[in-house]
Amino acid sequence: MDITILSYEKLVDVIVLIAGDSDFVPAAKQARIKGVDFILNPLKQEISHDLAEHIDGIQSFSVGVGLAEILKCDPEGNPQWWQDYQAKAAANKEKRKAKKQTRKKK
Repeated sequence: MDITILSYEKLVDVIVLIAGDSDFVPAAKQARIKGVDFILNPLKQEISHDLAEHIDGIQSFSVGVGLAEILKCDPEGNPQWWQDYQAKAAANKEKRKAKKQTRKKK
């Protein structure tokens, strides 16, 4: 499925795009119109100015965090980088929730 269908059918709340070029501007616009949070992970590459205008945030994941998320398990020994990630993820979730409620009030 593409971003537009996922957004229009309200099948997702958040989309994380791993890219940074302006090809995704129309999809980002449509997702945000439908109330979907559009997060960008540019993999430390430069982001198109046009795309930057149509995203809700930028988040870069480390390989370790990505694997832990995919495998749905916590790393052994609960390392500090994992604790930092969990705290940041919880804070971002609260920000997105507040932003979504602000949009609904408008």
